[in-house]
Amino acid sequence: MAVVVRTEEQFYVFVKGAPETIQERLSNVPAFYVSTYKRYTRQGSRVLALAYKPLPDKMVSEASNLDREVVESGLTFAGFAVFNCPIRGDSAGVLLELKRSSHDLVMITGGDQTSLDGLPCCSSS
Repeated sequence: MAVVVRTEEQFYVFVKGAPETIQERLSNVPAFYVSTYKRYTRQGSRVLALAYKPLPDKMVSEASNLDREVVESGLTFAGFAVFNCPIRGDSAGVLLELKRSSHDLVMITGGDQTSLDGLPCCSSS
């Protein structure tokens, strides 16, 4: 998701999204980028990457007609937003009980597969 914001006389585009997606759109990927977001996802956290870039004046007047690829490329990494959503203590037991009772278990998530590691039904290993 991208938004265009005006601060005083300068326009910026701010973007948030999955770290893998934003990584492809950065002008320079920090050395710690991949290891950092993967560490958080392995801990079960939801991770969003944040990035931005200034828009040249000529682009601002044309902002409503810009292609997404143009706006969301050449970005500068701003950081990660990390959301901790801990798994309830009884989740593993409930999932195992459902599995033993012949229920098919399916996990539907837009997140990173490694965030499911540690669940008895969903480990990627």
